Amino acid sequence: MNLDLLEAMLSAVARRQEVSDRVFEAESAEAAESAIRDLLGVDAVAAKAVLNLQLRRLAREDRSRMESDCDRLRQLLAN
Repeated sequence: MNLDLLEAMLSAVARRQEVSDRVFEAESAEAAESAIRDLLGVDAVAAKAVLNLQLRRLAREDRSRMESDCDRLRQLLAN
């Protein structure tokens, strides 16, 4: 998974209530995607990744794994 997608998902997890509200208020999946793009400042691919995020990924262990993956990718890109 690439860094942009991981960062988008971590941002969505951190702002889960706002993301959830936007999705529930949206008239369609396309409108939800647009709302997530606007809320998180991400592109369409990242917004789709957030929409496809499974609830199990919100568990502490999975969040920790995503954070570790993000840190690892940042380190690789910095070198």
